[in-house]
Amino acid sequence: MSQTAKAASNRLARANPDGFQPYRRPYPAHPESVGVARDDLRQRLTQWHGITRVIETAVLLLSEIITNSVRHADDPEGDEAKVVVRAELRADARVLIEVIDGDPESADKVAVPAQASEPVSFEDIDGADGEGLVGGRGLLLVEAMAEEWGVVKRGDTKVVWFSLDW
Repeated sequence: MSQTAKAASNRLARANPDGFQPYRRPYPAHPESVGVARDDLRQRLTQWHGITRVIETAVLLLSEIITNSVRHADDPEGDEAKVVVRAELRADARVLIEVIDGDPESADKVAVPAQASEPVSFEDIDGADGEGLVGGRGLLLVEAMAEEWGVVKRGDTKVVWFSLDW
């Protein structure tokens, strides 16, 4: 085992002295689930020792991604749509967060919005009629703050993921 791999393994063992169990929890695709998922992730990451410096970033980025999933969730079979949050502490000293929903066809549509060439004014954001830029900046935050992020189709689901160095 290389020194780098050994150091990462030791770091992971210190972060999880009682053994590592990935976190996975389903939520109804309702706006109320966003806050619950944030609180749950914060609590889980706090239990994983040694990663406190990335907890608030992870919670912020989760909030942005799960909000999109909840907003666009659809279950083609007519059942109540669900989103799943999964977190894993990896041996490469990264925490991996995934938001999984049942809309694999939209995976090709997820992209970071183009940044405006001109500064955005408060009027643009609020709009004269209150119908300004309501969203669209969440993935910009993910792009700017995550070490890596992406979107993949996994079976009949879409997975939007990001990782942070801890």
